[in-house]
Amino acid sequence: MTTYATNNPIGSMDPKDLFDNSQNLDYALNDITRAIWTDRFGRNRKSYWGMEQAFSAQLLSQQERFNTFIQSSGYKVIGEYTSGPLTITDYNQLIHYQNEFWKLTAATSLPFTTTGNDATSWANDSAHFVSVGDAALRQELASPGGAGLIGGAVTPVTWIGFSGGADNTGVAAADVAFAAANASGTGVFVPAGTYKISGNTDMSACELMFEKGAVIDVQAGATLTVGRILCGLHQVFSGAGNVVFTTNTMKSHPEWFGAARDIDSTAAITKCQSACSPNKITVSFIDEYLISDLTWDRRVPSEASPRASFKPIVGAVKGVKMTGGNSVGKSSFPAISGFAEYGLRVVGTSLLNLYISEIQQCGDALILETSGSDTTLLNTEVSLTSISACTNAIVFVADALANVMQGNKVYCNFIANCEKAVLFRDNGLATPGPNWDSNQVITQAIDPTQARTSAVMLKNACSYAINRTVFRVETWAGGLASTGKFIEGRFNDLDAYINLSQNPGIGQLSYVGASNRVDFSSARGRNVTPVTCVNSTNKMADFNGGVPLFHNVVKLKYIPTVDWANNTQKQVYIYHQLTDQNTNAFTIMPPDSGSFRGCTVDSIVDNSQTVPYEIVINLRNVSGATITAGTTNAEIDFKLRVGLY
Repeated sequence: MTTYATNNPIGSMDPKDLFDNSQNLDYALNDITRAIWTDRFGRNRKSYWGMEQAFSAQLLSQQERFNTFIQSSGYKVIGEYTSGPLTITDYNQLIHYQNEFWKLTAATSLPFTTTGNDATSWANDSAHFVSVGDAALRQELASPGGAGLIGGAVTPVTWIGFSGGADNTGVAAADVAFAAANASGTGVFVPAGTYKISGNTDMSACELMFEKGAVIDVQAGATLTVGRILCGLHQVFSGAGNVVFTTNTMKSHPEWFGAARDIDSTAAITKCQSACSPNKITVSFIDEYLISDLTWDRRVPSEASPRASFKPIVGAVKGVKMTGGNSVGKSSFPAISGFAEYGLRVVGTSLLNLYISEIQQCGDALILETSGSDTTLLNTEVSLTSISACTNAIVFVADALANVMQGNKVYCNFIANCEKAVLFRDNGLATPGPNWDSNQVITQAIDPTQARTSAVMLKNACSYAINRTVFRVETWAGGLASTGKFIEGRFNDLDAYINLSQNPGIGQLSYVGASNRVDFSSARGRNVTPVTCVNSTNKMADFNGGVPLFHNVVKLKYIPTVDWANNTQKQVYIYHQLTDQNTNAFTIMPPDSGSFRGCTVDSIVDNSQTVPYEIVINLRNVSGATITAGTTNAEIDFKLRVGLY
């Protein structure tokens, strides 16, 4: 009790507070009639006698629970040793002595009767008994969910404390037990077995850890929501229902849904995608997967190990198709090989940033496409280490004039043994064609191999021009048969750089259009010895041995065959493979000696539409005097720059 109740703060030296403290301490320690006393702040506190009563009640409760446990553990208690002599007729019968339960040893024959009921007799009888306290505990721990008895350990979902424990036979629904496990908010262990989920079940608040052989069978119409998950590369989800991963899920593996080497994993990968799609969880590929016509959700990021690959099941011809719309983040795909129709088909997938180690032995390796309702493909970037042994390496295609394909970029380190390295596929559309603009293909090397006699490195098979394409072969372009082509088709504003490893033959630069710029490396981009211009049109046979030039910078000379009067014009003709019937990428430069020697250039005309490869150069004599034919001073040296090298 408290007499004065001043409510002064703790530490008060007021005599009234000292009196109240002394009186309260007396009640707290010495009162054996009340379990509660009230301190000077009015708070109820347990008296020492009250704590003794609570402790005794706890011991009694524990004893009762242990007795109940023993009774349900398969043992039968027949009595107290001190009430004996006792006769034991079964090995599962127990006696109780000195706060322990005892059972007969296996070496003791039945029946056995104790010799007495006190410490003296126990000294002899104890040789026939063994304590079962730990054995009983082991029995309980070994029972389904027994690990739940261990404090601080991961608790099995089969533990009886989770609403009776989940059935691991797949017969009874485990929804309630899983929900109870989730409510614990701790680690939950799923032992081997089958667990049926028949209704919507949320497991996102706990961390699921799966033993190999544990499978959650989600029934049709049900959704299982999963957060953190620890699992090896084995199946843990099955059934026609849905699994949804939350933002707590770090990544997912197709193996969790049944994907495995040497079986058709298309459905398992699709289920894995569906689980990851709502919260953009990354799908991780680490092995070889057999697939057929796999559709990939562009909202799902992915990552692939160096040994991961997509290969066809027997009879499959289509690889992976990306869905339309804006993609998310940077992803990587497994290597792709063996699909007769296509390896990867990107249909209207904008903002994609994808890496693939290699695509090989496919019809079309990579298709960038707009079709159907997916009418735009914008700013997508695909990077590859190599494309090899395919009919076509990189294909652009559209199915409607209103389609837009702009700002896309493909980088491939090496394209080898492909009929067409880059192909704009003929789709039957009329001029001016779809809005294909500012797309890029950049490679380090292209080698079609001599065996592909009709190979083309860059081809537009459409009847209309492709606008503002960037095409670069930065290190090595070679292995082209004499009947193959570096560039073929109609282009406008083509920006191409080709590091040639072989000189192009006649017809190997077979493109037309307007304002195209095709540049070669410095090693092959310049000729050394000046080539003499001819004096009349359609005389390629008389020019450079009948071979048109291909260099970006060509050294030329003109020798008048008749006297050239001052301020008059002479037309001279050269033949060059970098004509496109409408090019304006010409620049006349002075010779290495630095002087035109009394000449200017009035104009340069691409006449290749009328005469193949022909360029007309209009020179004017501005020397102030007649240039006499056949004299030393008559030779005019100059350089012509074609393209923007």
